[in-house]
Amino acid sequence: MTNAANRSIVMVMLAGLALPAAAKPPEDWNGIQCGSDIAKALVGRKLHDAPVAETEKKYAPLGLKDLGADEVTEGLNIVAWQVCGAVVLVLTTGTLVKDALALPVSANKSPPLLSDCTLSGKKLEHVLPLFKSGDDGKAGAVEQAWAVNLTTQKFVVQETAGLLCHRD
Repeated sequence: MTNAANRSIVMVMLAGLALPAAAKPPEDWNGIQCGSDIAKALVGRKLHDAPVAETEKKYAPLGLKDLGADEVTEGLNIVAWQVCGAVVLVLTTGTLVKDALALPVSANKSPPLLSDCTLSGKKLEHVLPLFKSGDDGKAGAVEQAWAVNLTTQKFVVQETAGLLCHRD
């Protein structure tokens, strides 16, 4: 090998060392702060599959509490968390957060979980209805609703006019 070729190889190697490493997103609830956009901060994170009690204790300053989970499809799950006094729905594939949704304060009493719904006689799947307060029947009027888009793996706003959902 010539000196020029050796210098070229060394220059390429040095250039590779000078490139900044790709920023790795924070994991779990590290760096989350009350008062910040928690849902936005969670997207792209890896949430470790640790025992719930251990996670809640570790992040006690956030008032973290697991409120339950639902399986949307195999490998795609929704977990409802209370954090900083608010409810956040977290959509995950495995341990990766695909999307998160901060819910209105009215969801603190009863966070929405997947429900059977109809809109103008058409069955809808993967809907998360927030029922109007005071409605305790088996099927109820919906205040707000979101659906899971399986293609994008994101929460989307669901039309509520004429939406009828059943409570489990």
